[in-house]
Amino acid sequence: MNISHGEGDAQTSLAPVRFGVALGLASFAFYMWRSSVAPYLLDSAELAAASFGLGVAHPPGEGLALLWGKLFSFLPFGSVALRVSLAQSVCGALAVAFLYFMTFAACRFLPATLQPKRRVRAALCGGAALVFAFSPGAADAASRPEVYALSTMLALAALAFAQQATRSDDARWAVAAALLLGLGMANHPLIAGTAGVGALAACAPLLPRAYSGRDRVALVIAAVVAFMLGALVLVYVPARTFALFNDPTALLWGDARTPKGWWWVLSARTFAEKSGIVHSSADPTSLPFLFVEELGAPAACLSLAGLYMLVRSSRAGRVFALTAGLAATGAIAAALVGGLDPHNPDVRGYLGCAFALCALFAGLGVCGIAARVGRMQNIVA
Repeated sequence: MNISHGEGDAQTSLAPVRFGVALGLASFAFYMWRSSVAPYLLDSAELAAASFGLGVAHPPGEGLALLWGKLFSFLPFGSVALRVSLAQSVCGALAVAFLYFMTFAACRFLPATLQPKRRVRAALCGGAALVFAFSPGAADAASRPEVYALSTMLALAALAFAQQATRSDDARWAVAAALLLGLGMANHPLIAGTAGVGALAACAPLLPRAYSGRDRVALVIAAVVAFMLGALVLVYVPARTFALFNDPTALLWGDARTPKGWWWVLSARTFAEKSGIVHSSADPTSLPFLFVEELGAPAACLSLAGLYMLVRSSRAGRVFALTAGLAATGAIAAALVGGLDPHNPDVRGYLGCAFALCALFAGLGVCGIAARVGRMQNIVA
């Protein structure tokens, strides 16, 4: 990812990269420290058991999360719950690192008068990433066997790769973003399908820039193939159903041995049929307060300032704000469709990408304010 200073630097300093890695490691240590060591509330016990036994969890199946959790179940220490929790802790830490790099890179879109010095920028962008890292929802999702830290990481990475594709005019980043979106569909289709709109919008400018119609077709085909390769993990659900259907001890939801049964699992129809019960406790009007609860009132206010600075800065800044805003709006839409109950911890998992991008805008806001204050002090001095 390009995290250059934005003033014509051809080479990228390693200092911000090392700082981003350090932020990720610090976040992982925090998540690991608070990870579940025993079966947890809600779906966590089921997902830990399904990961360990490679079963089929509740719709939409969460095949990618189960395979990822199974990999960590081979660790030679701790309970199954702890080991599968660590799988999400890694994803949460990666999400924090991606958020830092995205915030640092986005500062280049601000006017020169609103860009603090490189080290100050790194520190302020790191602070914004840590605000998200230590928020209750992000910490909860990354500290128990679940799917939401993985969903947030994939959504942020896909958006970051797509934006980098447009900035560098390099279609390979767009193909990588498509692969991540496919993997997201294999993890939680609703979140990936809604939050992924931002990544699709970010890649759109590549098509008119292509040299010829053949190049455009090649890009579309490569992206579709990459997406399908990622989504191929969805085959896990029917494959494991065939393998475990006659095992009375297996954790198995539905009968995915037929296309109809497979679609029943992937579409989460059982929850759609109960949407009236779920939405009876939903409170969409509490949405703005969730951002304040997660990130704090100062960060929520600074995010509006950062978004304003970005939109006012340049056309590139407005495109960045639009694509990030679409990703955040998609995550919000997923939470509203799922039933926005402020007392349900899973709702904050749905909103993970939106919370992260709000922290990104807050980082830009504090960078702009810090740069303006610093220049004012220089003038006075």
